Amino acid sequence: MKRSKKSLYSEMVLLYQINESGEQGQKISALCQEMNVPVKYLTEEDLDTNVGKLAEMSTLQETQTTENQETPSLPAMILRGFTSKRIDELFSKMKESGAGYIPLKAVITEVNRYWTLKLLLQNLAQERKQLETMR
Repeated sequence: MKRSKKSLYSEMVLLYQINESGEQGQKISALCQEMNVPVKYLTEEDLDTNVGKLAEMSTLQETQTTENQETPSLPAMILRGFTSKRIDELFSKMKESGAGYIPLKAVITEVNRYWTLKLLLQNLAQERKQLETMR
């Protein structure tokens, strides 16, 4: 049986362009609370901040940023410290609760943790666009 690599960091969900007091935000907060996972809501003020810093991870490398490209306005979910099994559990609970669809999703990696939030969102939007053209 294949073992999942355990993260050095505990689980955390970061949400962008999702209103904490809105229906979707409340449903996601409730199911994350049920799973004992903290949720952090990000705003446009966080766009130039390092993803690792936003996720409360130590960052020793310099932040990688991008040119003045437009920032996607799509909602995003960024996961820290999740195993594949726990990601499946989270997405299943989201579907069951009717929490709604989040078009941009990412797991924090050793590479993207040094990116700004804006750069991560731009890369996610570009990947999404490429996948849609392949369909």
